[in-house]
Amino acid sequence: MKKHDALRLALTGDSLRKLLRKRGTNKHRVAKATGVSYMMLHNWERQLAVPRTEKLLTVAAHLGLIEAPAPQGEEKKGGEDGRQEKG
Repeated sequence: MKKHDALRLALTGDSLRKLLRKRGTNKHRVAKATGVSYMMLHNWERQLAVPRTEKLLTVAAHLGLIEAPAPQGEEKKGGEDGRQEKG
């Protein structure tokens, strides 16, 4: 099984429809919040397209399936405990 196969299964077909219902949202709201087009989400739901990793992770994070990934190029700032170091 590939790295993101479980997420792809959760975000396609009936699984996506049920997840949106469970979260009290819809494709229009998810599209607006994530920048992933409504038609793309519709195609995932109808299994007419397979989510690419970047879009998959964006939608999964929005729906609370995974922790939101850190923006590229940004590293965690602060000491070992996560607090800002004084400089």
